[in-house]
Amino acid sequence: MLQSDLLAMAKRATTLDLFLISFFLLPFIAREWLGVMVELGWQGREQYLGLAVLLGAYLACLWLIARRNRAERDAETLKDMIVSYLKGRDFTMMSFDRVRKKFNAEHDDDALEGLIARFPGELRHAKIISDKGTPEEKKLPGVARLVVEGKGA
Repeated sequence: MLQSDLLAMAKRATTLDLFLISFFLLPFIAREWLGVMVELGWQGREQYLGLAVLLGAYLACLWLIARRNRAERDAETLKDMIVSYLKGRDFTMMSFDRVRKKFNAEHDDDALEGLIARFPGELRHAKIISDKGTPEEKKLPGVARLVVEGKGA
């Protein structure tokens, strides 16, 4: 198995997958770390402290992984809601303000720009023309779904 294959599998793994694998490997890893601590001359209490620090780092990493996975899931959900809304109403675009209003999304424009950047195969930037305000105020930032020619809306 190549390193790239392992990396691809790790990216597809869920938080639960990573937790279970790492949990079952934890005794073996702890034993190896204890060996390192013995070579460093650590005794008794120092070893327990070292293992406590490693366990804390392990738990912190699991928390960060879970948080990242949740952010990715939330972005995917918001993207799906936007695309479904636009398809269901036969629209191709909507303003960022409408996204916030329709989906109770508390995302600022930068976060919505990041959503578009994260899903370039499904979303693109759009300028929505409003009938209110000055000519510059009439151009609102928005998001549009990509419509593939020949596949219909």
